[in-house]
Formats: sequence, C-alpha cells, structure tokens
Amino acid sequence: MTHVTAPSLFKKPVFTLFLLALGTGCTPATGGVQCTDECSTDGSTRCSGNLIERCSYQDGCLVWTAKIDCSEDGSKCSESPGYAICTNDGTSSLNDVNSGNDTNSGNDTNSCTGTCPEEGSTRCSGTVSEKCVLLGQCLVWQSQQDCSLTSQTCLEGSCVDSEGVTPPMGQTSGGSGGPVCSTADPGTYNYCIREVDMNGIDARLVIPVSLPSPVKLMVVYSGTEGGANMASNLAGYIADYVPLSRDVLYVVLDGVQYNGNGQAGAEALDWVRQHYDVDNDRTWLLSESAGTTAGLQLGFHLRQSYFAAYWANDVNASDSPEKSAAQLGFSPWGDAGPGGDHADANSIVDAMRTQGYRLPDDAPYSGPGANTHGSTEQFQAAISFLVTKNRQ
Repeated sequence: MTHVTAPSLFKKPVFTLFLLALGTGCTPATGGVQCTDECSTDGSTRCSGNLIERCSYQDGCLVWTAKIDCSEDGSKCSESPGYAICTNDGTSSLNDVNSGNDTNSGNDTNSCTGTCPEEGSTRCSGTVSEKCVLLGQCLVWQSQQDCSLTSQTCLEGSCVDSEGVTPPMGQTSGGSGGPVCSTADPGTYNYCIREVDMNGIDARLVIPVSLPSPVKLMVVYSGTEGGANMASNLAGYIADYVPLSRDVLYVVLDGVQYNGNGQAGAEALDWVRQHYDVDNDRTWLLSESAGTTAGLQLGFHLRQSYFAAYWANDVNASDSPEKSAAQLGFSPWGDAGPGGDHADANSIVDAMRTQGYRLPDDAPYSGPGANTHGSTEQFQAAISFLVTKNRQ
C-alpha cells in the first residue's frame, strides 16, 4: 500500500462559518432543509406522460427526476414490471435510464440498449435478487425474490443464509452505558460532542440528543482539519444539509494523530458497540485525506465485515479488500471520492468491484467536488451515500 502526500490541507468550515458564507442567516435549530421521499426505490423508473422518470437521491431524499422524453423519436412511454420503457408500434425500446444513464438508445426503434449483459445472468439489488430476462427486444433486470423475507441475504444474485456473518445480520450489539445528552451543544443540529477515552484511544462522540435504540453508527477518520473540526462539521452543517444523517451516532478519530493506525479505529468501534446498542447492519466507515491509510486498514482488513458501506474520501493512497463478498457472506457497498486523486480513487473502486462490492454507477464519485481536495460538496455526497446503506 502506497502513501502519497495530500496535495493540499483538508479544512472544511465549521457550521457557523459555513452558514455565514452562504448568507442564509439560519440558526442550527431551524435552518435544516426538511424533505420527504417522493419514491421508495433508488433506480426505479416510471412514466409521467411520455417522460421516463428515475428515482434517485438528491440532498438525502429520493425524488423523481425526468430523464428521457420518449416522444423525441415518436415513441410512447409504457410501464413494464419494474421499469418504464419507450415503445413504438408494439416494439420495446428500453432506454439506458433504467441503468442510471441519461442517454437515449437512439432513433432506431428496432433495436434497444438493455440494462443487463446476458439473458439468465443474476445480480442483487439491495436485498432483492434479480435476473436478466428478455422483454420484447430488450434485456432487463427483473426482480425474483426479496431475500429479507426469508431472513436471508442476497449474494451474487442468490438468496443465501446469513449465518456466520460477523457480527450477525439482523441483530444489534446489545451495548449500554455510553454517554448521552439531554440538550444540544451550541452551533449543532440537536447534537452534543463528547471527548472520550476508549481504552486508551482518544476519540470524539457526536451524539444525537434523541438517541434511537438501536442506533446507526458511523466511524470517521478526519483529515488534517482534525477530529474537533470534523465532529463540529458532522454535528452542524452536515446534519443541517443531509436530513437522513440526523439520528446517526458518530465516533471520530483524528486522522493526523492516528495516521496509518487502523487498530485505533477497531478499538474505538469495539468500545462503542459495548456501550451502545448498535445496529449491526447499519454501521458505516468514512475516511478523509490524512485518515485514508488508517481507514483502508480498518475497512479492508481489520473489521471488513462490520461495515455495510465504506467511502474513502479525498484519498491519498490505495489498497484492496482482503475478503470477497462470498467470503464475507454479504456484499458491502463502497465508493471513493477522488478529491483530485483519480488514480488512487480508481484503484480503490476497481479493487472493491473485483471483490464483489456494490458500487454506484459512476464509481468512483464524479459529481461536484470530485476534482477538488477538501470539497464540501463531495463530503456531503459521501455522507448522503453512506446513511442509506444496509448490509442486507
């Protein structure tokens, strides 16, 4: 595993300065942007008149977004099981929108661009097993079975028993006795921040005032901005702008202090699981900049099976997951935010793909901020991605 010095210091603004820069004038208690899901399944499509609309995440919520206008080539939008398609004279022309792309399949209605490569091939979409079937002239993914209904997990397109997965699927850590807070700290979105000695590891807990049980957990290695600023960012503007993050418990380690030390994260993870009732299937890992090497050690080697998803952000090194999805007993989610270092981000994502990780269509991340080290937009995208992921 190689380590390359980060091209610039990673310094995200704390909550109050961020709001001032935006000129919102909002306070932490009332400035949050509430949103409601318009649709239920990321990647699903529907017809709205002659438009094909795709369900996708925006600012933490699922919304319908228009992608394809079937009328452009004289077609009509028709809905088939799980998909919306453009049809012409009874012939289906399935557009790439169903695989997450925005391009039309062209004006030739006698051919189509399908979403799966070979009839009979299988894959997992969350807990649902899918099979590639021929629909009209198009190969499309069709749902077969929701594995969660039989207390199983979906792995490489088949429902398999989740016994033997560490920690067990569908269960919690059963911990108790961790710090709680009744009032929010100033400058936070209903959070309090506490410095804790976790068996010799210096860490910060970012604790929701309304702490759910079981609780979703995110382990975070900061960049060079340090653990204190990272904790403030998570409790402040991230909670304000990513609504789905507001009930997450964070444990933050300073990426400079624990540079290259994945064992520190493992110790902190074990401590939190002992002191809080943590959801085994909704535990995530985020590493930033200076925390890259430690995060790779923790997420790819020391505690690989504990994380439903791992996002390596503003990367400056690369590594490969030690175990495959088949060996783990489930397929983790993963992505990398380049922050300008596209070579390492591609290397990480390629290794994840090889080991059977579930990845977004654009992996590594290619949205706003992908070329800028320390981008708040890329940082928000990382949190928005992680908080929706489940091991099952």
